[in-house]
Amino acid sequence: MSGVAERLHGTAGRVAGAALLITGLTLASRVLGLGREVVIARAFGASAPVDAYLVAFFLPNALQTIFGMALTTVAIPLFAGYRARNAVDEAWRFFTTVQTLVVIFTGLVTLVGLLEAPRLVRLIAPGMAPATQALAVQMSYILLPSSVFLALACLYTGLLNANHIFGVPAANGVIQNTTIILTVLALAGPWEIHALAAGMALSAVVIAGVEGAVVRRVGLSLRPRLDVGHPGVREMARLVWPVMLGASVGQIYLLIDRFLASGLAAGSIAALNYAQKVAFLGQGLFAYALSTAVFPTLSDRAAGAGAAALARPLGRVVRFGVLFGVPSALGLAVLSRPVVELLFLRGAFDLQAAAVTAGALTCFAPALIGYSVNPLLTQSFYALRDTRTPVLLATASIGVKLAASLLLLPRMEAAGLALADTVASGFLGLGLVLVLLRRIPGLAGELPSAFFVRVGLGAAAVCLAVLAAEQFAAGFPRGFWWLAGRVGGEVALGALVYLAACLLLRLEDLGYYWRVGVDLVRRRTS
Repeated sequence: MSGVAERLHGTAGRVAGAALLITGLTLASRVLGLGREVVIARAFGASAPVDAYLVAFFLPNALQTIFGMALTTVAIPLFAGYRARNAVDEAWRFFTTVQTLVVIFTGLVTLVGLLEAPRLVRLIAPGMAPATQALAVQMSYILLPSSVFLALACLYTGLLNANHIFGVPAANGVIQNTTIILTVLALAGPWEIHALAAGMALSAVVIAGVEGAVVRRVGLSLRPRLDVGHPGVREMARLVWPVMLGASVGQIYLLIDRFLASGLAAGSIAALNYAQKVAFLGQGLFAYALSTAVFPTLSDRAAGAGAAALARPLGRVVRFGVLFGVPSALGLAVLSRPVVELLFLRGAFDLQAAAVTAGALTCFAPALIGYSVNPLLTQSFYALRDTRTPVLLATASIGVKLAASLLLLPRMEAAGLALADTVASGFLGLGLVLVLLRRIPGLAGELPSAFFVRVGLGAAAVCLAVLAAEQFAAGFPRGFWWLAGRVGGEVALGALVYLAACLLLRLEDLGYYWRVGVDLVRRRTS
């Protein structure tokens, strides 16, 4: 094997190994996350108190997503650049200043949020009943201080990933969901919905503390440092604003949903949230794991060999997202009602809540395709140091989301808001692909049309098989264990049909990932 081939094989192995580690921990996190939603649904249902919690949590979550993730996305390549030039001390001085700026900015926003909580709640959800708005304000006082810890945890996650430490950050979801589940189970009786807010706030403190202890061992000082004249800080200030705008897209989607759904029946915001959590379970497993593991590789290749070096790894991971995202999305759309009943239909969650949630899930499910590949496409632009193009396309998708929401809401209510997400994410993904095809030489050859046709045919076979099984099972009696066996059997049937279709259609990517997995297992056990 030549030296170049050995390096390519080694890079592929590292990316695949990291992706497997992240996928395993993310799987545990997502299972616990689903368990968290089951616990919440059983205790509180799809009700006005859950609506109030989701409105109160909007600002802390938005700060983490927009500010924390944007800083991480910009700061990590700059940090890596200093380290690549052997300026290790300079890299840590730069990152310590970034850490201090995160605390200052999120602390100030938290203070303003605490002072203006009633006004913010009315702004986010003007259609909610006054009593529900008052409850949201109460929980805002519990949740807003967690913004500082959420943003720090996001920053530490990026730093650890940049140092090829993937396990600790990937375990964040396990810590968060376990903390929330235990808090709700222990305190939901006396504290009611406030127990959920307390569990969320406590989990943010625990995660930031755990990651903070690890980053100290890596080399980061937790002492404050404010060197705003540092060249890296000035470069970050120039690059971060477009990234923040891009990162705000998902939060603006949520804001549109919260704003418009607040005028619907009580519990509509909660139903949308339950449906979205179920729909994006697969996206969290595959797309997040791949984008996290592959981003350092994309950044290194773009810095060392230019855009052309991105074609092969990007094409491979995009095909991976499509290969698993398309059948998962369409199969979930077909199984939406039995899945919702299996997961949530107990306790305070009744048949009416199940109907609304299932309708939203059916419309959310196809968005899984876009959400599976969009993070990978966006990070490719960041690796090329282009933050402008994703922002422009993301801004346009907000207009698509709003227009689709206003058009579909009167006819479909909560399900219309979910379908608007699908339309907007598809628009964004298509735009990102079209631009990258012009920017990255050789990418078109890595994304052949025949691949997408074959995946579509395989996914269609899955839908037909699952629909036939649903019709066959419709006449049988209902019950938890029967429903669990029915859903599990139909999922297994869909997977087998898809595997057979991939083999018949000669989808070579499936064999590639099988060989990579077998090779990794052999190397780890040898």
